[in-house]
Amino acid sequence: MKTKTLFTLPLIIGLLLLLTSCSKPGHSVDFGLSPESVTFDNNGGDATVTSDIDVDLWSISYWENGEWESADYEELIEDETNRKYLKCDWAEVHCYSNDDGSSYITISVTENETGEDRRLSIKLTYGDHQDWIYVTQTK
Repeated sequence: MKTKTLFTLPLIIGLLLLLTSCSKPGHSVDFGLSPESVTFDNNGGDATVTSDIDVDLWSISYWENGEWESADYEELIEDETNRKYLKCDWAEVHCYSNDDGSSYITISVTENETGEDRRLSIKLTYGDHQDWIYVTQTK
């Protein structure tokens, strides 16, 4: 009986440690974004942001007329690795998966002829966790 208890006790303790070490909602996950923000001049252009984990592109919000507006996403079927594609009038964002479990996000912005700085917030998710990439384009 004592031998059976000595065998089961470590097993139970191991299971409890495993369960308590799993990620819980609200627990921070490091997305490993590089860079976390991007600035473009008024000419526009392209930039790439990398993530250490395989993220999902969830939404983009852009600053327009003094308030944040949201852009809906469209599923793309042209390429197996292209997960989601988001756009607004002046920016496009694509999210791609790498074979090693990481991902990269490409951001393209058009020329800024508005006379105002433009801002974009890109929301990424990984399970219940979220992080953002912030984009600014000067006037």
